[in-house]
Amino acid sequence: MKHRRIVSSIILLLLVIAFAGCNKKPYKPEKIVADHSFINDDFDSHIELAGDIILTDSGLVVRQSITVIMRVVRGTGRKIEYYQIDWVSAAGDYQTYYNFARENDFRYRGQKFLPLMPVGGGALSEIKARFEYFHVLDGAPERKEYAYAEEMIVFPEDNFITDLTEIGDLVDFGVVLNDADPDQYRFKYYINHAKKDAPSHIDFQAWCETVDGLIFPAFGLYHYATFGKDYFSGSDKKISKEIEITNIYMKLKYYDGDSERSGQYKISLEELRTA
Repeated sequence: MKHRRIVSSIILLLLVIAFAGCNKKPYKPEKIVADHSFINDDFDSHIELAGDIILTDSGLVVRQSITVIMRVVRGTGRKIEYYQIDWVSAAGDYQTYYNFARENDFRYRGQKFLPLMPVGGGALSEIKARFEYFHVLDGAPERKEYAYAEEMIVFPEDNFITDLTEIGDLVDFGVVLNDADPDQYRFKYYINHAKKDAPSHIDFQAWCETVDGLIFPAFGLYHYATFGKDYFSGSDKKISKEIEITNIYMKLKYYDGDSERSGQYKISLEELRTA
């Protein structure tokens, strides 16, 4: 009898363990809590946005996409172990994407978290990113976290006036048009800053205006740390020529750790074609 009780207890314990395993709750990420930050000496990350506009049976539809670049920049044995991106649309829609590291994940990663698709309100409003990473620095192994938040630059509600007075001696930025493709506008934007040895942080947004006066976010760059780099190029941004574009508007925010400066300007497609 005693032997039977022991066997029964073992079977019951195994059933309890199996039942608990079957009912294990799936991982649910918490919303990222973060602020706009300057730079991180250990971890380099920036956000690249792209947008276009298409004609559907229900009318014009604006689409947006998000690509995030992430890299552990100091130490040995560097590895990104977890990353999460939360985004909010202009209409208040919230989405999150997360990933745990696999054996083949490395210290650098670039990933498109949102392919070109319609978003509420026709624009993104805020993006937050959180990373967990590992590195060995000065012989000491460390696991760290880093998070940041970026509010998308909103098109000015008042008249858009070209004004580069605040950043004229710090940053040169613009866009180039490759108009050889018969089906698509193909843009390249550039950001060239003078003080590559001084750390700074750049947020940049460009909008296109259609012949009907609709202005939509076309491409952007956020949380870009310029330390040790003096040039950034966002190449081959494609927008269908199904919709005629007349103007491009650009706004850049420059942070040097103590202050914020901004500059903006407008250029027409005709000016780009003859540049």
